[in-house]
Order: sequence, then structure tokens, then C-alpha cells
Amino acid sequence: HRIWKDPETREIPGGALDMLSGIFLSRTMVREKLEEVSFPLLDKKTLWRLTLRKGESKVVDVPAGRYNAIEIILDPATYPGEPKKESEKFEGLFGIKGSIHLWVDELTGVPVRIAGTIPAGPVDIDCDIYLEKYSGTPTLFKPLEEPAEDE
Repeated sequence: HRIWKDPETREIPGGALDMLSGIFLSRTMVREKLEEVSFPLLDKKTLWRLTLRKGESKVVDVPAGRYNAIEIILDPATYPGEPKKESEKFEGLFGIKGSIHLWVDELTGVPVRIAGTIPAGPVDIDCDIYLEKYSGTPTLFKPLEEPAEDE
């Protein structure tokens, strides 16, 4: 038995994206060598102003290999004209809330690591999500070193 909620509609500004499209935009940001991009982002019914900002560069080791990576910092803010709700936090991929750090391959922008915080009742859990394997990626997406085989 499932109780379905009535559908809701709302006006959104042109150029608004969903979270997954915002992550794809980070790939373009890296390839075009942009330092920062901002856009309206719709998360469920809430509209945010999301800024993607280029952070530091470093080598990142994940199970899928070692990559030269660039940190992309996702910085959400209340969209102009939206009511500010203290109880409502920005929620990104995988339920991560608040500040999210995305590490992407420096040539292709393919995500290799996502770090942030997941609220779990009365505590917050820091989480790291790593790339374990891949397929269908751009041809330039290659690790600096292949991961070691399990013995």
C-alpha cells in the first residue's frame, strides 16, 4: 500500500538545473578552464543558487586508480526571493547535505571522489565516495597508474 502525494508545480527561472545536471556542468567547467560558475538549481521543490568553484589540484588515489584531480567546491545559497528556512539544508548527491567537495579528473572532469556529510539522526557522518570502476568515459580519462590487482 502506497500513499501518493498530489503533484505540485512551481515557476523556475530559465537555466535552472537539477543536481545531476549540475555535476555534468562541473565537467564542462574543468574542460573550459573556468574558475567558477553559478546557476539556479532545483532540489525537490526548493530553488537554490549553486556556485561551483575550482579548488586545489592534487593526485587522488581511489580504487579505480590514481588521478590528477581538481577539487570542485559546491557552494549552495538561498536563491533570491526564496524563503529562507533554517530547518532546510541543501541536499546533494547520495543524501550529502551542506558543503560538498567533488574531485574530478583534470582533463575530462569525470568525478573520481565525492566528500561531504550525511546526517544520521542525532549525529553527522563524514563520508567519502570513491570511483571503483568505470566504462563509457571519454578516451582521455585514464589513471596515472592502474590499481594494484588483489592478491
